[in-house]
Amino acid sequence: MRSLLALALLAPAASAGVIVVDPAAGPGSDFTDLGDAIDAAVTGDVILVRSGTYDGAFKIGDQAISIVADADAAVLLTNSTLGDPGVRALWVGSHVPGVMLVSGLRLSTPVGGGEPLLAFGDEVPGSQIFIQDCDVPTAAAVGMEMTNGSPVTVIRCNVNGSSAILNPVPGQPPLAEGNPAMSVFAGELAVFGGFLSGGDSLKAGFYGGLPFDGQDGGSGVQIKNGDSALKVFSGSICVGGVGGDGANPGGFCLAPGDGGDGIQVVAGGNVHVAGLLGTGDLPGVGAPGCGQVGELGNLLDAVPPGELPTWLPGNPVSLTATRVARENEAVTITLSGVVDQEVRVLVGFEPKFSYQPRLSGVAVVEPVLVLDPGPVSVTGEVTFKGRVPELGPGVQSMFVYLQVQSTNHAGIVTLGMPSVVLLLDAQF
Repeated sequence: MRSLLALALLAPAASAGVIVVDPAAGPGSDFTDLGDAIDAAVTGDVILVRSGTYDGAFKIGDQAISIVADADAAVLLTNSTLGDPGVRALWVGSHVPGVMLVSGLRLSTPVGGGEPLLAFGDEVPGSQIFIQDCDVPTAAAVGMEMTNGSPVTVIRCNVNGSSAILNPVPGQPPLAEGNPAMSVFAGELAVFGGFLSGGDSLKAGFYGGLPFDGQDGGSGVQIKNGDSALKVFSGSICVGGVGGDGANPGGFCLAPGDGGDGIQVVAGGNVHVAGLLGTGDLPGVGAPGCGQVGELGNLLDAVPPGELPTWLPGNPVSLTATRVARENEAVTITLSGVVDQEVRVLVGFEPKFSYQPRLSGVAVVEPVLVLDPGPVSVTGEVTFKGRVPELGPGVQSMFVYLQVQSTNHAGIVTLGMPSVVLLLDAQF
């Protein structure tokens, strides 16, 4: 680990500026409003966010900037605007070259609002988005939408699609189907770890005087793009939502819905999974006297013209690391799932996005050093740590990119989970 931290001496001389946002206007803060900080930032800047709730339609991408929750900070981004499904809590998109990191945020939108997070942008050479350690506990619709022309990497995000509800907007039909945790429309995508859970659906009945069958549960992930851009899910847990039960109001049979799939491909293909866990969920139950039962959801499913995802060999190892560390503070790296495998950690200062079929995954780190983590415990876990050195004169911050690579007893080499660590000057 000492070698990893000494890499600061090898890092590029360029330093990202740091803008501190604190709604309490604490010492060292530059702004109390996140929107004002985004407006002031330029390409390469890091917006370091302290604990608080930030309400608005925040957007980054016209400049390649990053939004990172400070160490141990509880940061919630929300958008309380109702009645407009196009209003998001955070929109991040590729419009200029550069790396954008969104790290450590909790995102949520209320019923009747928009999606918590949208990745929507252009295909821009040199542009890459990382979304790391995010939490979407509730959503007005889809928890997270991927429609970015440039590569997106999602790491350790727990996302829930909305369950069906009665529409709070007067005169509108019910929101009948459970929504996916993640919808994918375009662009290359790599998802590492995390829990993606589709929403449960509405049971059959009369709503607003109209009959509704039981609706289908939402998928953990729904692939809707037909461009066959690469999509890889490594070590993730994908679970569908429960289908709505049928009903028999006055002898009028209303059918139950199907259980949601873990990953459903509606259009397109080139979807690959490694070490995927999860399940399709339970279908709705038919009403007495009607007999129907919905279909059980599948872990992997495809609806023509979609192509069924393919399994990659190997057992990807999980990696977690300190997200934010200042000079002379400790950085801790933990590897888990290391059972009957040899592991090493790739370390670098530049990202990349390169599908490696023979390594059963996507390489997202341009390594300059390979670390041997040392002995592995009987539980299959290994932890090592070290301290951040002085970053050097005029250097405010830098990113370190990590990715674990493992080799099992059969000789299969697998790229596992990455992590992005933000190193800061002690003044912040």
